[in-house]
Amino acid sequence: MRLTPRLLCTASKIKKGSRPVDVGTDHAYLPIYLVENGICSRIIASDLRYGPLKKAQKNIELFNLKDKIDLRQGFGLSPIRAGEADCAVIAGMGGLLICKILSDGIDKADDMSYFVIQPMQEVPEVRKYFYSSGYTIYDEELVKERDKIYQVISAKQGLEIIDDKIYYEIGKKLIEKRDPLLNEFISGKIIKIEKIIKKIEKIKTLNVQDKIFYCRTKISRYEEVLRCL
Repeated sequence: MRLTPRLLCTASKIKKGSRPVDVGTDHAYLPIYLVENGICSRIIASDLRYGPLKKAQKNIELFNLKDKIDLRQGFGLSPIRAGEADCAVIAGMGGLLICKILSDGIDKADDMSYFVIQPMQEVPEVRKYFYSSGYTIYDEELVKERDKIYQVISAKQGLEIIDDKIYYEIGKKLIEKRDPLLNEFISGKIIKIEKIIKKIEKIKTLNVQDKIFYCRTKISRYEEVLRCL
């Protein structure tokens, strides 16, 4: 099984011998890769929708892994029992949905050793959730697929105090390890904000001027991080 760079980076964060649940497995590419490469011997793969599960079932049968990958239908962590998985991987979903999955399944999440999360958007919300819910983010990595840079977050239970809100926007671990893609990632954020300012800068209402001030302040913070790299 060949994975895209985004999924390959996600897979690289799963520790050998883990018993994961892959939430929102879709075609089951990730579980198949993990079993095929000897990283995991058994995996639970879940999805809310019947269609993706049928596709996943076909792929699992194609690779002759029915006895290794357990397919289940349901939302988030609801298809598993407490203690049945020692980690959860959630990739390819929005950040707010990921937060809901974790909070709704808190009784099962509390029994897990770690989480590997790859949000498609609303990434700051995921970091806020972890930091405010008794978790620490112990690793982050950026990965580029086509023209987009994705963020992969690894978290576990543990208290971590965040003393600067910039770490919600740009992961603290990304800065500490000077991720090779971080300069490009932050520069891209600055360009997007500058485009927003250009669109609205001629509007003189108080609300718009406040937004421009907020945008310029954010650019300044991003530039501070860039100077530290």
